[in-house]
Amino acid sequence: MSDDIHTVAGKRHFIRMLCNSIRDELLAKAAEMPEEWDGFELRELLADKFEHERMLKRSYGARSKRLKDYRSDCYARNL
Repeated sequence: MSDDIHTVAGKRHFIRMLCNSIRDELLAKAAEMPEEWDGFELRELLADKFEHERMLKRSYGARSKRLKDYRSDCYARNL
């Protein structure tokens, strides 16, 4: 990803692309989902997909400080 992710427009683009990717994948698989699933299961599936994306891009060790800083920023900025 280019450095434009450090701009407001770049952040918006990244968020749209990630959410659209997960949305499109799950919409394409909706016919395969059990008929009895409702909001509970669908929320779990969405959460699992986002968690999977998060874990794909996460490395440990050197990034542990970034994760700590990230959590601190989220708390301080009420995000």
